[in-house]
Amino acid sequence: MENTPRPVLSIDDNEVDGALLQRAVKRTGVPWRLFAVTEGSQALSYLGGEGIYGDRTQYPLPDMILLDIKMPKMPGLEVLNWIRQQPELKKIPVVVLTSSTVADDKSAAQKAGVVGYYNKPNRFQDLQDIVRTINGEHVEKGKKPKVTKSRAKAVADGPDGTAVPTPGSDGVGSVASERAAHQGVIAEPRPSESIRESAVATVATPA
Repeated sequence: MENTPRPVLSIDDNEVDGALLQRAVKRTGVPWRLFAVTEGSQALSYLGGEGIYGDRTQYPLPDMILLDIKMPKMPGLEVLNWIRQQPELKKIPVVVLTSSTVADDKSAAQKAGVVGYYNKPNRFQDLQDIVRTINGEHVEKGKKPKVTKSRAKAVADGPDGTAVPTPGSDGVGSVASERAAHQGVIAEPRPSESIRESAVATVATPA
């Protein structure tokens, strides 16, 4: 059972960031089965088991939720407050991963009981560090992730587990360059293997 991927729901309106998160999950090898929705209303439907999400074999309740704060139509804080009002959902741990730097957003999220709050980093290696931290401190050990920004590292794990430099002028690839590299991936009707092919993490998006 330890190697069984655990369902994790990502709620983020930015599909490119969602693809980068999936890639980070694959790169780090954390045992997550990643699902994604891009609107707050879709998140409510997924978590409430409405429509196609009523099939819990295909769309299981998540063991953890990754939530963006800055979303149109239905902001992340509204989604978070809704989750906390549902008896069957309120104990699901929520980690915020957002581009918002507004102090009030962080304070409100902490008051609503999030177990971690992270700003989306500028470097892809930092995103991998965040994924490892969340998995190591919360998913695996059952501890609450510290509310902190990730620390930069100058190497990434190679295919054999050794440390190898990552692209970039400082040895670390930037999230901006990764976003640029994958802008076409989101628009392509056929998924790119670099993003979609993973036995550890699979993303389910609404039809």
